Amino acid sequence: DSFQSLLIFLLLFFIIGFVVDLLSIFLINIFSQQIKNSKNKFLVRLVIDCSFSWISIHTADELIRSINISFITELVAVFLLFLLEVTMDINSKEEKNNSSLIP
Repeated sequence: DSFQSLLIFLLLFFIIGFVVDLLSIFLINIFSQQIKNSKNKFLVRLVIDCSFSWISIHTADELIRSINISFITELVAVFLLFLLEVTMDINSKEEKNNSSLIP
């Protein structure tokens, strides 16, 4: 309803997301060490990362009563955040590899 509610929602999402993301990264690393196939590693990362991101968005949505986000919108946002994160990881790895070629 208001700009202030949106700011509080975003702040809550980032705070909850930071805490939940630490656990998510820990679990992804543990499971990735056990899995050899790169497709399965990606699927595990997708499931864990999207689940924990959804928990963050849904919790922030429930705590702020003046903002109501539908379930489908939450899922689409989580999937888009996942794709953005994967794209950023790929770009940073490519930049790291390119910079190592320069003396």
